[in-house]
Amino acid sequence: MKTFLKLVLTMAVITSIYLIYFFSIGIPKTQARTYYNKAMEDISLKHKQDLEKQDLQKALSYWPEQYIQEAYDKLNIQ
Repeated sequence: MKTFLKLVLTMAVITSIYLIYFFSIGIPKTQARTYYNKAMEDISLKHKQDLEKQDLQKALSYWPEQYIQEAYDKLNIQ
C-alpha cells in the first residue's frame, strides 16, 4: 500500500509539471509559430503588408522570439 501511494504521488507531481509546462510554454510558443508561419506565407504570396504585420504582432504577443522580431523589424524597414 505504501508503494502504491508513492507511485500515485510521483505520478501526480510529474503530471502537474507537464501540465504547467504545456500551458505556460507549449501552447504560447505553438501559437507564436503558427502566426509567424501565416505571416511568412502571406509574404511569399505578396499579400497585404498590414496583415503580415498584424500576424507578426500576434506572434510576438504570444511569445517574443528573436526570429519573429527580426521578421517584424524587416517589414517595418521596407
